Amino acid sequence: MNIFLQHQRRLTEELVKMVDNQLDDVFLEFDKVLDPDSWGYFDSAEHLSGLGFVILQNYLASVSGILKIEKKQLLEMGPKFSEGNNLFKVVNTVANFWKHNQEWALEKIQSFK
Repeated sequence: MNIFLQHQRRLTEELVKMVDNQLDDVFLEFDKVLDPDSWGYFDSAEHLSGLGFVILQNYLASVSGILKIEKKQLLEMGPKFSEGNNLFKVVNTVANFWKHNQEWALEKIQSFK
């Protein structure tokens, strides 16, 4: 395996483990309060999950560059779900949604001015 690919995979695994550990901590806090949403635990879990998807998206982009495969082509590869979608495309879509969904609300507000 390409040394750059090995490094990127190792880095990605470490980052995902960090996010996963933080999620574990948040989930442990859920049970300690009556209303975890009011305490912001749902928001924390959402942000950590989104960050995890962005980490995976970055890995896909890095792999496509290292292997000299266009990202569009890479997004058609990978394990497929029964509905025809594949894992790489889902990861990319969720990461983009998480990164940009706050901008979309702002664009709607500005378009009414």
